[in-house]
Amino acid sequence: MVQRYKRLEAGSVDPENVKKYREKLKYWEDKRKKTLKEVEKLNKNSYNEAVKYVPFDTVEECEEYARRFVGSGYSPTFKNEIVYKGISIEHANEVNEALYNIYRDYDLSKLNGIRTISPTSLQGKKVFKDGADAVAAYNPVEHGIFLNKDILKNAETLSAYNRRSDEAWKLVMQNIDNLSGSQLDLALTYQRAGRALVGDGSVSDYITHEMGHHVQWEALDATTNNAIGRNMSTYAPKISGYANSSNGEYIAESFVAHVKGETELIDPVFSSFLENKTVSSAKILKPGESLEFAKRGTSSFETIILPKDEYAHVMSEIATNLTVEQSNHAVFKKCIGNYVYTVENNGFGNYRIIGKKIIK
Repeated sequence: MVQRYKRLEAGSVDPENVKKYREKLKYWEDKRKKTLKEVEKLNKNSYNEAVKYVPFDTVEECEEYARRFVGSGYSPTFKNEIVYKGISIEHANEVNEALYNIYRDYDLSKLNGIRTISPTSLQGKKVFKDGADAVAAYNPVEHGIFLNKDILKNAETLSAYNRRSDEAWKLVMQNIDNLSGSQLDLALTYQRAGRALVGDGSVSDYITHEMGHHVQWEALDATTNNAIGRNMSTYAPKISGYANSSNGEYIAESFVAHVKGETELIDPVFSSFLENKTVSSAKILKPGESLEFAKRGTSSFETIILPKDEYAHVMSEIATNLTVEQSNHAVFKKCIGNYVYTVENNGFGNYRIIGKKIIK
């Protein structure tokens, strides 16, 4: 319709017809833009739902699965290994799910390892310099993540940790009038932010914070890093209290905010940088290893049973108009008629319809 009214407008000499066709053209252009935005939103939401992480039954399976997030960089401490010993299966799965979602949505370099550690051990005391009260810690030299096995031992130990943090926050806020100097300034900063950290105390949010450090040390170029740092005093107070403690924590907390969709709070420079690092739904899945990821997620989706004629039409459209890029993905979207179809690609012309949404 857009092309039609463009031709009619261009070919008309009557001013009234030109005006009429121009109005029609604007109507269809606006409708097209709205439709594209809805399809884009549908693509992202449906895609994320279709390829979500599926938990494992044992810690050993979690360790094996997490190897896909680890590269081969030099690391005498982490040794490109995954060690979840000492933490619960639930938390091991939560760590994996957080990493899975981040690497699904952002184009980031791999870690050099993940390792559990006791905060009271000799190495643990060096890692957690602020004491045992830290769920995880990122090593900027070796690009790996340490997990506090005492806190992640089970659900109760994590709940106790979060409870202590909440109680400490309440105690400071209740006694803020008794503080002075730098202590008062810090307390007021936290009070204005309205929260100590971005997130709800979940393992996912803690891991996302550590991956924010990974972004700083592995993804940010010096120019962007400096530009973000210059704006810290403007944006950090809006994000969280902890975001004001250092440039590194500011970037890490900003990353968590971006992942959780709180983009209005963070520096537009950083937001733009992360948007350029965002993996579109059309590029997430590649042949081979990633194909196996998707199958774990889409296998639980029921096949959408279409009427015989509609099914034949959809399969014909896919066979005729499938792009090379789409053929290389385990899950892809296809606009056919008035619907957007989500299609599981099993290779060799074997397709399964797992989603169907009307284009409004």
